[in-house]
Amino acid sequence: MRWRTPWRLRASAARPRSWRRACSRCWSASRLVLLADSPPRPATAPSPALVLYLGALALLPWASIPNFPWLHENAQWSDVLVLGAALAWLADQHREELHAPTIAEVLLAVFVLLAGLSWLLAPAGYYGTFGDFIGAGELTVIAYLTSRFAADRRTFALIVRVVTATSLLVAGVGILGLVLFYANVETVLVSGYGALDTSADYARVQSGLEHPAALGSYCIFASAVIAQGEGVLHPRLRQGAQVALALTVLLTFSRAIIGFVLAAMIQVADTPRKRLVAAAAA
Repeated sequence: MRWRTPWRLRASAARPRSWRRACSRCWSASRLVLLADSPPRPATAPSPALVLYLGALALLPWASIPNFPWLHENAQWSDVLVLGAALAWLADQHREELHAPTIAEVLLAVFVLLAGLSWLLAPAGYYGTFGDFIGAGELTVIAYLTSRFAADRRTFALIVRVVTATSLLVAGVGILGLVLFYANVETVLVSGYGALDTSADYARVQSGLEHPAALGSYCIFASAVIAQGEGVLHPRLRQGAQVALALTVLLTFSRAIIGFVLAAMIQVADTPRKRLVAAAAA
């Protein structure tokens, strides 16, 4: 304990405790004023990898609009942005420590390995090209980047908003294509009938993709993302987007309708009975 002289003792006794509490409050108030007057910290700018990734998500359901000029018959502009996002992600990794791969990442690597072996060992003349292998690799890259970016709450909110906006646009374009079909105007927004009988009474909507089945698969993906947007989107907007996707997948007249219904059952399975029903349907 520090030794005090008598005059310090007298001075300390002369000052009431309330005076010391008042000084402490004044100091705390002055700190709050300084913090309030200080300029806010600028928000962290999104990384180039995130910007390119969000752009790829926005262009994902637009394979034929705008048309890709080269590389592969099914290539699209989102492929370029996925490649750019992957390269930008790798460029940023030299600043971070390496981490052990998760089980999901190991399974993604096994998927790419099996796709490569399938392409290399396929018999001559068997359907399958190097472009198909690249497509499988691209799906893996999208899945990996999604798992990394979606781990951040603010970044996941951006993902939900981008997918919602482009999904509503896809649904609108699909309905426009259907209206033009009934007006006897040929567009790339509707497709052939495949194994179904040709009819003038209905058309299979494909919007900006190359096949109605591809549009149906995208609807399943988009519905799953939007379903996770609770707290990000207004409830009416989220419900409206789900209704628009359900209507769009119905207009594809594809097997994706079954997958969409099953995914919806899984999303609402919040009780043991509902989970059992969803598992039996699967």
